[in-house]
Amino acid sequence: MGLITELSEEDLSRYIDTTFANDPEYEIVKRDRDLAKRYSGAVGSCRTRAQKAVKQLEKADACIRNGEYGTAYSICHSTAGALDRLSDVLDHMPARYGETSRNGEKLATAREAVFEYLDNGILHIILPELLPRRLKYDGSKGQYENTHEQALFKSRFKDTFYREYREGKIRIGSGKVFLFTLHIYQKGDPVYDNDNLDGKAFQDLIMGSLLLMDDGPGSCGNIYDSRMGDYTHTEAYVIPEAMLIPFLTEFYGAGDKNSCQGGWDRQ
Repeated sequence: MGLITELSEEDLSRYIDTTFANDPEYEIVKRDRDLAKRYSGAVGSCRTRAQKAVKQLEKADACIRNGEYGTAYSICHSTAGALDRLSDVLDHMPARYGETSRNGEKLATAREAVFEYLDNGILHIILPELLPRRLKYDGSKGQYENTHEQALFKSRFKDTFYREYREGKIRIGSGKVFLFTLHIYQKGDPVYDNDNLDGKAFQDLIMGSLLLMDDGPGSCGNIYDSRMGDYTHTEAYVIPEAMLIPFLTEFYGAGDKNSCQGGWDRQ
């Protein structure tokens, strides 16, 4: 049998894990060590992406000096999209690797939603990002993956929804409504199937602001669609049942199909 110093780093780690398998203090140390390794790896990946963005900007600068403005414009647009996605990853990261508020909630940088009140009691909500991805069940672990995305989505937008309700702008309705959710993608960005993005957290925010007294199927129906646009984000219309057919007819018919407002006028 060889000396322990002859073990590879992987073998040594396995040996230590086996030796201290039932030691609670070691399990805490191991968990923290694994967390630090994964967190460091994630930060390193973001650093690499940021360095690529810097190189792209250097390329754009060279194009400008050569009078190649069209290429510079294109590089700036694509780099802006890459940095926006990187910003979202960084915003998720602290909560994903352990940061919580005093009451244990996931934390994220607050973001603003836009609320527009249209004719006939229709509410138009514009979010600056897509809805979170649908939860995936990992049978090997016996748990759902990416649950942090749902929590972070609510954390980002709960203040803006609550403020809208507190200021008395949102009208509380008692009849059935339809939530028409529209995913809008900028050319070149990843496009998801509608059923791969989860509207539950968004619907919970709407109900939580007392716009809907109940979000069950008897009180709230759901419609999803996607289209191309100027930037990648999600918009939604909360439509009273009586206005659904007129709204959809105008939205897909007489309304401007390149506009997310259709032909409906703001109040």
